[in-house]
Amino acid sequence: MNKKTYAAALVILIIIVNLYVNLEYDKNIIELINEDHRLSVDEELWIENHGDIVYCSDYNSPPLRYIDSENGQYQGVIVDYMNALSINLETKIKIRPEASWNKAYESVKNGDADCIDMIGSPARSLSFNFSKPIYKLRGTAAFIRGKEDVRRLSDLKGKSIAVQASDYAVEFLMVNALEAHIVQTQNMSEALLKLKMGEVDIVVGDEPVIKFTASELGIKNSIGFAEKPLYEENAVLAVPKSQKELLSILNKSISELEKRNTMEKIQEKWFGAYSITGSQNREKAFSILLSSVSALAVISYMFYIWNNQLKKEVEKRTMQLNSSKNDLIATFDGFTDYMVVVDKTGKVVLANESLCGKIRESRDYIIGKNYENSIDFPCWEYAKRIIRGTFKNGLGISKEYRCGKSIFSVNTFPISENSDEIQRVLTVIKDVTSIKVSEKMLLHEDKMVAVGQLAGGVAHEIRNPLGIIRSHAYLIKMNPYDGDKISESAAAIEVSVERASGIIENLLNFSRLTPNTVANTNIKSLIKSIFKLYTKPMQQKGIQHEVTCSDELECSINQESLKHVLMNLVSNAIDSIEKRGSIEAVCDISEDNLIIEVRDTGYGIKKEDVESIFTPFFTTKAPGKGTGLGLYVVYSEVNKCGGEISVDSKYGEGSTFKVSLPIK
Repeated sequence: MNKKTYAAALVILIIIVNLYVNLEYDKNIIELINEDHRLSVDEELWIENHGDIVYCSDYNSPPLRYIDSENGQYQGVIVDYMNALSINLETKIKIRPEASWNKAYESVKNGDADCIDMIGSPARSLSFNFSKPIYKLRGTAAFIRGKEDVRRLSDLKGKSIAVQASDYAVEFLMVNALEAHIVQTQNMSEALLKLKMGEVDIVVGDEPVIKFTASELGIKNSIGFAEKPLYEENAVLAVPKSQKELLSILNKSISELEKRNTMEKIQEKWFGAYSITGSQNREKAFSILLSSVSALAVISYMFYIWNNQLKKEVEKRTMQLNSSKNDLIATFDGFTDYMVVVDKTGKVVLANESLCGKIRESRDYIIGKNYENSIDFPCWEYAKRIIRGTFKNGLGISKEYRCGKSIFSVNTFPISENSDEIQRVLTVIKDVTSIKVSEKMLLHEDKMVAVGQLAGGVAHEIRNPLGIIRSHAYLIKMNPYDGDKISESAAAIEVSVERASGIIENLLNFSRLTPNTVANTNIKSLIKSIFKLYTKPMQQKGIQHEVTCSDELECSINQESLKHVLMNLVSNAIDSIEKRGSIEAVCDISEDNLIIEVRDTGYGIKKEDVESIFTPFFTTKAPGKGTGLGLYVVYSEVNKCGGEISVDSKYGEGSTFKVSLPIK
């Protein structure tokens, strides 16, 4: 293995050892090494001035602490531990039992005693400072077999629960069993007797105390226990807030006893296999350590095998990369578009066969040459400016340019290669001349469809002035010598001819293919002329229309595209109104953009159809009444002009199409 492998193995080993130390001593390796358990001069002086340290607790919590009925001695796990602390400190710790834990609690709280063991909590921290953990204590629920069963906290709901006064279990139940009735007793014996007599449903408290007391009372076999502990918390020594020096003294001694495994030895004396300490953590940590060392050995062996196979794998990967490169070039050559990749120094990295055939040069000749002067492509200067712009701005560019009678689209794609700086640019050029011609023909065809739909209405409009002409011609014929009537009829005929001529001219204006150029246009006049085309279908449906636009609003805009857009929007609006409604066209200028809204009171668009309305051949109209191209043409024309279109529609209420076009 190389140095990096050894370093990695060493780091893993340190992490494993640190994990073991953390589980065993609740601190990392550095803290363990630097920890000083010796008492300071001030601490020794405090002990000398203070005298005996008084530990106080109840004598009714076997096996933690209780008075033996046979010999009258105060004994138990915690009593033995306090004696061990006393020996380690070389200072007498006076042990004072009280009739109840609540009395002992108040005695320490009032300063009549120095310390008591308990489970720390936020409420208790207001009166006490807590030492390092000395053991772990589990809480359980006891009940009469066959009457109750506690599998989870929710099973305590609505139950009558006996618990030792001031015990941590009281705080726990007040938070986690709000609807339970809590009965506080002087000791655990009283609580279990209430359970036996049926005065309460459940007893909650420290697991070892409940089991030991139940055994002493001879009722252990009739009692069941919760499947899982209700809580499992660290027990500490609590000292009054004023005794900061004592807390430091106790912590140093606790750490010393922890290294000697004193609590484990005491618990083996009292419980055998049952543990109220961190021995399970120690076993777990040792198991982790053993497994990790084994894993480290396996990893080392794997590194050795991997190192031997690395060269073969590199060779294999190199062959695969070469094969992938050949596949990529074959794919690259399969595109009919003209493609070239150049790097930031200006050299050609790759070019496909289509480009090479277009400029009549081999790929080997082009690669490595500067793209500025080695590619003889039509109007290449325009493409070069786009490539330079991509390297400069870091963004892909999509544009079209005309070269003679041909139109080309240029798309650039920056390649970063794991870096913020662009290393290469892929340029794709496509001859779109035929596509543009097809699009123009499609647009014209759509316009012709619209004009054809208008033909019936226009024929009706022309029939009216023709009828007037026929009538007055008849009057002239019948009164050839009446000069006044002849003059009157001639005037009427002249007006009717002008009206018919205007209708035909308006229709022709929209049917002919006008130049696709920008021209100064009066927007209101354009919109009105379009509405005029649809006079007949609007009259037949009883549709009112209104144009809200300034008379002086004129813009330099692509008039041909705008006519396409408005004709389709007005036509769709008419189709959406079954009978009697209104269409309003509103136009304005906002931030160098012409804004036109076409609002109708038709049946609107379903929410699920809104995203599809601009898709080619999508239509919600009945068969034969729609091509599905109208709104697609609108979207295409708006997009071609660099604008945007949006729709706001409520089904059953109407729609508003909003078109935003940049002013040239």
